[in-house]
Amino acid sequence: MPFKRKLWVLNLSLFVIFVLFAVFSIRIGFVQVIEFKLMDIETNMLDRVHPVKDTSIVIVDIDDNSYQMLQKRFPWPRDYYARLVRNLKRAGAKEVIFDIEFDIPTSRENDSMFASEIAKTGNVTLAAKVSFYENEGITYKSLVEPIPILKKAAKSVGLVNIPYDPDGIVRHYFKYLVFSGDTIRSLAYSTYCNLGRGEKSPGADNLFYVIPPGPQGTFPTYSFWSVIDDSMFQIPETDVSFDVNAFYEYLKDNTFKNKIVFVGSSLMELHDYIPCYYQTINKNKGLISGVEYHASALLALLYHRQLMPLNRYFRILIMIMLGLIIIKSFDKRNIMVSSIVFAGLFIVIVFLSFFSFIQFHRNIYPVEMIILMTEFYLFNVIFLALELRKERIVIKRLFQYYVSKDVVNKLIHNPELVHLSGEMKVLTVLFTDIEGFTTISESLEPKLVTDILNEYLAIITDVIIKNGGMIDKYEGDAVMAVFGAPIELDNHAYSAVKSGLGIINAQSEIDRLTEKYGISKIKTRVGINTGEMLIGNLGTKNRLNYTVMGDSVNLASRLESINKVYKTYLLCSEYTKDGVNEKIKLRFIDKIIVKGKTKAISIYQPLALAPAFNEDLFEKYNMAVEFYHQRNFKDALNLFSDIFRKTNDYVSFIFSERCKKYMENPPGKDWTGVEKFLIK
Repeated sequence: MPFKRKLWVLNLSLFVIFVLFAVFSIRIGFVQVIEFKLMDIETNMLDRVHPVKDTSIVIVDIDDNSYQMLQKRFPWPRDYYARLVRNLKRAGAKEVIFDIEFDIPTSRENDSMFASEIAKTGNVTLAAKVSFYENEGITYKSLVEPIPILKKAAKSVGLVNIPYDPDGIVRHYFKYLVFSGDTIRSLAYSTYCNLGRGEKSPGADNLFYVIPPGPQGTFPTYSFWSVIDDSMFQIPETDVSFDVNAFYEYLKDNTFKNKIVFVGSSLMELHDYIPCYYQTINKNKGLISGVEYHASALLALLYHRQLMPLNRYFRILIMIMLGLIIIKSFDKRNIMVSSIVFAGLFIVIVFLSFFSFIQFHRNIYPVEMIILMTEFYLFNVIFLALELRKERIVIKRLFQYYVSKDVVNKLIHNPELVHLSGEMKVLTVLFTDIEGFTTISESLEPKLVTDILNEYLAIITDVIIKNGGMIDKYEGDAVMAVFGAPIELDNHAYSAVKSGLGIINAQSEIDRLTEKYGISKIKTRVGINTGEMLIGNLGTKNRLNYTVMGDSVNLASRLESINKVYKTYLLCSEYTKDGVNEKIKLRFIDKIIVKGKTKAISIYQPLALAPAFNEDLFEKYNMAVEFYHQRNFKDALNLFSDIFRKTNDYVSFIFSERCKKYMENPPGKDWTGVEKFLIK
């Protein structure tokens, strides 16, 4: 069957399944979270494009300033609230809504005074709450209401319960809850009904989306103490002659005239803060007080800032069109076209989602559309991969017997790389060798040596491959690895040093291996260098070897051997150090010239391999090295000797001995602190 025909038959047979999965995926928790996060970003943009500059809703805040001015521990006496209600009535407030629960009686006098002022005002809504608790695995709920005298006096009572979304963010609001068969309105919706705007009986859409007009402090907010501070109220510890009487300024300016006044608290110790959509945009501004969220819910009702879903059938029609476009775009020889189409549709869907949300307050549920597109795209990518596999099998058969698996995969995906000339690239090479293994192996049976080496090399190989390296070759007990090819790495020098540390830290595994075979403990030396080298399929048409060669490769091999001189187990060049870029702390070991070269290089060791060094000793060591290169051998000797006594560091011992030698026989003027090596 031709490729295109087979593609259409398979896709159409799975079309219904894909569409149904996309539609119902919105009920999956993590999908909901993604949808909500996108809505948060859209909400933030909506507030920027169409801000609501409403001044009809204000907040009287029990804030830190009130706490300090009134010098009373919370909860406050109810005569304070009575005075607040009285003053707000004088100021012409349209509605007064308390986001404070008055469910516990206080003194009869204060409760009666508060109830009397509420009754006189006739526009006060008090807070109630449905409380949930668990006992022996069973969840119970109870209704927490204002005390009877206050409830009777109030115009209405509203619930302050706020629903949380699966990701712990608050975006929705109840119109009502049903408790013991009774329908109880929420605080904001009860106020909305008091304004003559609500439904007489509960509708089907109980839960609605709230779009706060901004972060905490967006609504005009006035401190509680200032509203009750009239001529009949004395602020504690304030001289009568200097009493502010702040309320009269509000009265003079008509601050509360015809305003809907919410009363609540922003005190952090009361824990009445909730995470709103700003938590996604800016975590530092993500919390708003409960009273501000109730005010935002009323604002959403008054200005119809309620998000409506796009018709489900229309959404399904759009998804069918998207699926057909994805199928049509697939081509056997050029998957890039379908990828571009997929990306383009993705951008279009996101754009339409933002446009619909901001301009029409409609949610088109873009995530379910993207899921459908992804289903078709991934299915067709997999199908295409299986078809192309038949073509690639020929290449695999040609190369799998004489190049590594990584190289085979690269050649399969990039056939143009099969050439003999190779290419010059900056890479990192790592060499390993077992200290003294030749002596150990001479006393063992050849089969035993083979078994030991196979298990040892498996440990080393695993570390290298985990860090993105490629095994170039095994030479007896030695390993040569390349980092940065054939698969490019962001920082191949860092990966190589990390791999070297992993090999040294695998000593416990190696110890178990030697214990298993009853031989002396063995240790691995590592040399690493970074530089330009030739890499490619080197050889003849009959025998190719994907490998590296050049002076940079030889230097890594030399560094592995030079470990013997310093009694270290990992050395890297200054070129590798530059690539590591402080991600791994390194200490200077020496400046050397290897055999056959004339240019000096600095060599380094990871500080993690010198555990006796603390920050103080490390600074001393660096200072000693600096003194040494400045020909200040006396001070250098003192520091190196002190470090050697404390750490038994052999490198410090070497420098100590050199300092003694140069103090007796000072070097010539051409001395640069470079050591020349005659060994390979």
